[in-house]
Amino acid sequence: MINFQCQRCGACCKIVGELIPHLPLPIAATLSPLPNGWCKNLQESDDGTFGCKIYEHRPLICRVNWVTKRQMRAANIDEDTMLQMTYDACKMLRQKFKDKENDTISKT
Repeated sequence: MINFQCQRCGACCKIVGELIPHLPLPIAATLSPLPNGWCKNLQESDDGTFGCKIYEHRPLICRVNWVTKRQMRAANIDEDTMLQMTYDACKMLRQKFKDKENDTISKT
């Protein structure tokens, strides 16, 4: 199984506003974004990292290991390649928000 180590930067939860039109209604309602596009369940900790208010009950789309494993099987991609793709996507999102928010995402 793919083991993706989240950096708790919140970047993936800050694009919910862009995803909502493509999600089924029950998931969209759970994640309904704030005016800035961030997931309403995203919360910042005192140490500058981000977490999810509904982590234990989050939708499957928010469960990186489950989503990537399913995509991997569907696309016939080996685990190492899929893990690299997941890290690359995370890095891209982190860079997007680092540039957009003038480096306010925690550097982990």
